[in-house]
Amino acid sequence: MAIPSTFSKKVTDDQLAERCRAQHELIQTQTEVIAKGQRLIQELQERDEMREAAFLELKAQVRARGQERDRQIDGLVIGKDETMTRIEAVIQELYNHPQADLQTRYAEVVAERERLMAQLEDAQRERRAALQVRDALRAQLQAHRSSPPSDEAENPLPLLQAHRVTTVLEQASEVCTLVRITADRDEAAALDHDAEAPAVRRRLAAALATMQAYGEAKAQARAEGRPAGVTLASLRSYVESGNGWLGAHHVAPAEGQGASTNRQMKQVRTFHLPEELGGGRAVMNEHIRIGSGRGKAARLHYLDDTEKSGLLVIGYVGEHLKNLSTN
Repeated sequence: MAIPSTFSKKVTDDQLAERCRAQHELIQTQTEVIAKGQRLIQELQERDEMREAAFLELKAQVRARGQERDRQIDGLVIGKDETMTRIEAVIQELYNHPQADLQTRYAEVVAERERLMAQLEDAQRERRAALQVRDALRAQLQAHRSSPPSDEAENPLPLLQAHRVTTVLEQASEVCTLVRITADRDEAAALDHDAEAPAVRRRLAAALATMQAYGEAKAQARAEGRPAGVTLASLRSYVESGNGWLGAHHVAPAEGQGASTNRQMKQVRTFHLPEELGGGRAVMNEHIRIGSGRGKAARLHYLDDTEKSGLLVIGYVGEHLKNLSTN
């Protein structure tokens, strides 16, 4: 059967319309692609301009730094020249003075130093002697008084408070006139780094004050012409009788575990004596526990020479020394 001509014409018009729409969409798509391409080109151009500007700025900075470095180098060269000029002047000055003159001047300086050191030692000896005389006179005066002096006058403990172990020892050198300290200051200073350092400093001050009070009490007994008795037989006896500012358990007459008989242990406990006791060294087993059993377990080793010179010598302040139980 034949197709009507009107239907054939309609199909042809629809196809043409569809093709037109497709063509139009294609044109729109191409237009958008072209617009995007133009924007991308513009962005690339802007980036290139920014890079060029950054490059020029960096180049200017490098040039400026190079100029500054050149100025610094010139300054160093000038400074070097000035230094060399001064060195040459010193060399010339030394050259103009004969070596004999320099040796003579050096010998004069050394001799002057030795003279001043000798005067200082003499002054220190005179001071210590004067302090001993003062203490003896004080003891005699106290013996003739009807009432004893106030505790405040006798108690040196408030004068021995400090924030460092070495400072406590330095103050004791001034306050405790019957105590001589030859202990190594570096070994004592190490105690400040221990956790219980504040307690160690307080107990060290109490030990020094007690030793001074013990020495004064013994000097007073001697001035009164009476025997020392049991109480003043030793520092331990003095503390056990309720005197001083230490507990009796803090004062030990000797070390245990063979420290008194073992050669190596005795050598460890041998310390310097002051010049007024002839210098040299002596074994000091008697000690005071100024620390607990924890940490460094600080100890003070001393020599009781109150029967002869009236003095007590502290030869060691530091951490617990080794004995057979700690080897």
